[in-house]
Amino acid sequence: HAGLEPDHKRELQRAFTQSEVPVIAATNALGMGIDKSDIRFIVHVDVPGSITAYYQEVGRAGRDGQPARGILLFDEQDREVQDYFIRSAQPTLDDFATLRRVIAEAEQLGESITLGGIKARSGLHPTRVTVVLAELIEQGFVVKQLAGRTQVYVPSDRSDAPSLQRYERQLQVRTHEFDAMLGYARREPDCLMQTLRQA
Repeated sequence: HAGLEPDHKRELQRAFTQSEVPVIAATNALGMGIDKSDIRFIVHVDVPGSITAYYQEVGRAGRDGQPARGILLFDEQDREVQDYFIRSAQPTLDDFATLRRVIAEAEQLGESITLGGIKARSGLHPTRVTVVLAELIEQGFVVKQLAGRTQVYVPSDRSDAPSLQRYERQLQVRTHEFDAMLGYARREPDCLMQTLRQA
């Protein structure tokens, strides 16, 4: 399902939902759009990032009240993929410094810089730019202004370093959630169903 043309994806989803095909291979994004009560099993090839994510994904099976199975194929090396996702979602001080530099350079040149300009000049992923820019505005390092009818960004007079406390807490929470998921995958809890219910 993932990575296919939108029309093909819709047709696969329709065929699966109407039980014309018995199995579909997909990312977890498919599950949110599926309203099919008689799914008998869900197989996870990679361990999800948290027990809550696993519970939500595997909970797509057996909604008709009939027996269903959640199957987690687990290998200790799965940790590397989720660790990468967790760490790559975290902005760094360098990301903040890059955006501040781009905005300051534009001001020094007497230019009005838009969000698109910041994205183009920073070289950072567009989503990362949006997150970091919002944080810079919230912490008072950047000010949004209207130039005519265009939203532009200018530096404030703050010269200290932005706080990354929020992202450090997010990293701790996500790491803790993933460690709990790894414990579940290793069958460490006495009762796996009780662990899911508690989550």
